[in-house]
Amino acid sequence: MSLPSQTFRSPRHLVFRQGQRLLKSLNRADDASTDLAPGQEWLHSFYIPGLQTGSHTVSVVQAIHAGESRTLSSQQQFNVVGPRFALPDNAIHSVYPPQGHQDMVECLPHVIFNDPTLPWERVGSFNAEKSNPPDYNRNRTPWLAVLTFTQDELKLSQAALDPQTGIFTKVKGLEKGAVQGPTFSINTPVSQIVNIQQTTTPVTYDAITDGAVTSDIVLLPRPLFASLFSRYDATGNPKSTAPYVYHHRYLAHRRDIHNQGMAVSGTSTDDDTGSFGVIFSHRSGPVDITVPTPVYVHLVSIEGIEQMSPWPMADSVKYVAMSSLQSWSYLCLPPDTPTIRDEFVGLGESVSLLSPTLDEKNPLFSNPGGAEILNRLKNGYSLSRYRLQTGEQTACMIRGPFVSTQPSGEQSWWPKTSMTGTDLQILDQQVGIMDITYSAAWQLGRTMAIADQPFVTALANVRKYITDHSRDAAQASALKTAGMFKSRKELIASIPHTVDRLKALHMSDNLVQSGNMLHRWFRPSVERLDLSFNGDTLATYLTETPLEAAMEVSSTPDPKFPTQPSNVPYDEYNTPFSVDWVLVLRWVLDRLFFDSIPAHYLLTDASHLPPESLKFFRIDTEWTDAMIDGALSLGNHFYQQSDPDRDAIKAAIDRYKTTPNSVLKYLPPLPKYGCFIRSALITKFPDIIVGIEPPPALTDAPILLRHQILDDGTMLCLFSELPSSTGWKTLTFTQPPHQQTFIAADHITGPTPQILKTAVGTTTIPANTITMEYRRAYTIPDPSTVDKDHATPLTGTYTWTMDQTGTSPMYVWIQNDPTTNVTYDVRTLLMDNLAPNYLTQLMAQMDKSLFSDTTNIPTSALMAWQQNDPSYSLTITTLNAIKSLDSSKIAFKPELRSLPARQLSKPQKASARDPPATAAEATTPAKYLTPAIRNSGNYSHPVLTSPPHQHPLRTIPFTQDSPKAITAGFPTKPIFQYTFPFTQDSPKAITAGFPTKPIFQYTFSPTSTPAIPPKPGSVPMGGPPQDILFSINLISSAGSWLLSAIWISIPYGPPPTPNQPSPVYTLTKTPPTGTFMLSNLRFNPLLSYSDATRSLVIRLIPRSTKNYVPAASCLELNFVLTGVQVNVSQTQPYNVVPVITEYYTNNRTFPATGTPLMVLVPSTPA
Repeated sequence: MSLPSQTFRSPRHLVFRQGQRLLKSLNRADDASTDLAPGQEWLHSFYIPGLQTGSHTVSVVQAIHAGESRTLSSQQQFNVVGPRFALPDNAIHSVYPPQGHQDMVECLPHVIFNDPTLPWERVGSFNAEKSNPPDYNRNRTPWLAVLTFTQDELKLSQAALDPQTGIFTKVKGLEKGAVQGPTFSINTPVSQIVNIQQTTTPVTYDAITDGAVTSDIVLLPRPLFASLFSRYDATGNPKSTAPYVYHHRYLAHRRDIHNQGMAVSGTSTDDDTGSFGVIFSHRSGPVDITVPTPVYVHLVSIEGIEQMSPWPMADSVKYVAMSSLQSWSYLCLPPDTPTIRDEFVGLGESVSLLSPTLDEKNPLFSNPGGAEILNRLKNGYSLSRYRLQTGEQTACMIRGPFVSTQPSGEQSWWPKTSMTGTDLQILDQQVGIMDITYSAAWQLGRTMAIADQPFVTALANVRKYITDHSRDAAQASALKTAGMFKSRKELIASIPHTVDRLKALHMSDNLVQSGNMLHRWFRPSVERLDLSFNGDTLATYLTETPLEAAMEVSSTPDPKFPTQPSNVPYDEYNTPFSVDWVLVLRWVLDRLFFDSIPAHYLLTDASHLPPESLKFFRIDTEWTDAMIDGALSLGNHFYQQSDPDRDAIKAAIDRYKTTPNSVLKYLPPLPKYGCFIRSALITKFPDIIVGIEPPPALTDAPILLRHQILDDGTMLCLFSELPSSTGWKTLTFTQPPHQQTFIAADHITGPTPQILKTAVGTTTIPANTITMEYRRAYTIPDPSTVDKDHATPLTGTYTWTMDQTGTSPMYVWIQNDPTTNVTYDVRTLLMDNLAPNYLTQLMAQMDKSLFSDTTNIPTSALMAWQQNDPSYSLTITTLNAIKSLDSSKIAFKPELRSLPARQLSKPQKASARDPPATAAEATTPAKYLTPAIRNSGNYSHPVLTSPPHQHPLRTIPFTQDSPKAITAGFPTKPIFQYTFPFTQDSPKAITAGFPTKPIFQYTFSPTSTPAIPPKPGSVPMGGPPQDILFSINLISSAGSWLLSAIWISIPYGPPPTPNQPSPVYTLTKTPPTGTFMLSNLRFNPLLSYSDATRSLVIRLIPRSTKNYVPAASCLELNFVLTGVQVNVSQTQPYNVVPVITEYYTNNRTFPATGTPLMVLVPSTPA
């Protein structure tokens, strides 16, 4: 059984990894299982590649025997190319300490390589290759070394960098002077390194193989270089015979790990094992510091150092140039500063629910409504700026899918399918602020889907399948009901009956009866069936067919008929019936795991997750449902008020969620609970192991579903279930084995003694002293079962001082350069002395059944075990956090979160501003009105084709059209005070006391040939219904006038006669189908009819609750009246003068300026 493609590049790789483990246990996977169990690691002293970099020769010899014997031979030389002056982009897995972080003096920085062979791809010690030392088969020298430096050791003087007199004046490309980088390296052509004055180098250059390559180089002072690459005798003094690199054989090893629970390494392999190459430094940080001090780490090449001559170097040499392949810096901390253990403890003390830390004593929360706002903020909400569709700015509340309170689940009034997302807004009645959480989730899902072209294509294909099959099934059902359709099976079954009828036809009396010869050709008329998709005939049959089609497209092929679907759903472990459904399902499931969702939707405010914190949360499934609903809304070409196809797709997804996997036999796990970790520990240890206790059985669904680094120092963990007394109880964070820190010793002191706090008091470590404990080592698989003291060190504490004599020193503090009489910090472990001493103590104190080494030769694997700092693990018991979640207030209490902003399924009530014409009209939809009411025209015609921005909330009937009736029907207007009195509402009084009123220009034209103001448009008479464009433009200064409405009244009625003016519309045959704004969405166009004046009234009403819009914001008010039937057919043009009234605040009413004309022209030339 193979796993799904792209398994371990998926955000759900932990889910697939659990399935892989189960399949391996059932012997149904192709690859072999690993020997490592969770928590185990395997150290190798070295790992030489099949061919190291360099020149190689292939020799072929063949003996031929054909009567006489003859031997043929041939040789072919070839080069293996590998990195030398630069590493590939993905070569380094991680470094420690990370860039910009900090650690103690005892820390030995290290580099972890993704390729376990990289440290040995080149030869590090040519002397060892030529003359194999005794431990050659147990240790190999890498060609790379990790070295630490301080600023005063690497920074060149201004004189050395001077472009005129400095040491780079003969280096081509650096004639104008060299500039040191942030880590004091200088990028230099490799061919020009030998031209640096007063400098020698182990770097060699071959013009043929190296070409025009450059390298970052660091210039080490000659005495420092000599102290780092000299062999030390038993007294701790360097030998001056030759340069020495063989001690680096103890500083590199290969490490195999079980990567279960790791965020980075767990996704880099196709199984649970990871293999890395590791190199650590043997040089500690500066020991004499009292303040944090920058330390610069360089990964340098030591290739060619053994061939440097003469040795010791001449006194004229000031610097040694080394090639640096990687560099970074960190802060070295003085004693008595927080350690890694302290960071773990601090993280454990920060455990809480995902919510901001608020100052409840802030005076803002004591204001009216402050307590309610505080409660919302505690529940994870954030206040944000919100812009309405009309352009106004206001405030809103929003939160992400992660909540600190118990989600309420589905509400009875909650819309399961939204067409625009606006009906998912909730008005919080206590604080008077709109909650756009679910509306934003809906829009996010739609936006993310639009940006994913393969998903949109697959979704469109799935929708097409559902639409086509549901239409065909509905048509078949309709025809079958009408007796016009037989299925293939029914048709075949009726063939015998048809043949029998044909055989008996000649014996029928109907052929000879009077009149039947003519009647035989008569067929009764059959009612024509409307089989179009939106027709009335199929409406009753399209309720169930989309669901049936969705179940088909989301299934697997039928075993007997592979071209037909089966009843088994596709679950990613079986064969899909539709490849498009594979993409749709995968995209939806990835979003349910919150893959690729912008961070500001997950955390709406940074205060929810402060530094060094661990926050738990539950997942609001209503939020994810809204997001998925928005994504699946794409591709809808048929429905406006509902979307059965989308509902069917969601039902198919629900079937996947509720059906056990066909291979694994458990339900697909989905996130329900999780935590955020924001800490420097995540940066230091990106592969920090996340584990749960007790872990799930191999045959059970995984609990840890996602474990990913979202950003530097921030990790997200998702779980399939909440912790409980019967399930998992604790959560652990453990240092990964391949990212454990290396230390030179437990304590290293400089010139100042160090005072340590202990459980019983304090202890003092003398100055210039190194103290370490030797760790127990084992050559058996699981020592914890046989040795109760496996976690304790060997007996005794090993201490050396700077002035100690008589024993082999383990650490060198300083060295004096006799030439310059300058003392240099060496700060170096003497690995040639430390390694044999450690092995001797192991052999002496460990039982032979626990540790055995007959060679008596220490290895780099053994020293890697000793120099590793102890691994720390943080255990969180999350039951207390869960109890807090259960006992907290429900975020969606009905009395607080009761009303959605808009419900499409319920009819809108008429407002007080526009009372209904009749009692029947207020409660009865238009298509169910009595003929008398419908023919009277006293009802609002429904808008049939609304654009996305149109909301028919105010499409209400109106029968009065006088200004007095308007004033009586509207709510009380707000009162504005001006600097001058105003008591009259006549135009003369207004003109005297107010600035000149705004002047609007009105034009009317069909959308096919828009008018160009100020010329009036021309509307063709007769013909099919057309769309009329109403253009209103402000052509004068608006001043401070506030526009509250514009009424346009146009006559309608029967066809014209010579004694009656030409009407424009007729309601008796084809009323207009609707109206919508083209510009300035601050207004709503509303239709109503007046029997008194026999006119159609179009009212432009402000959307704002203020009931007015500044006239200065009304530069354009363009709208379209759709489906207009011009009931005139004359040979001469007719002018129709609409009655236009403009309403402003303070009961000011004016007719339109000028005489707006609607010109009707013949549809054909006269």
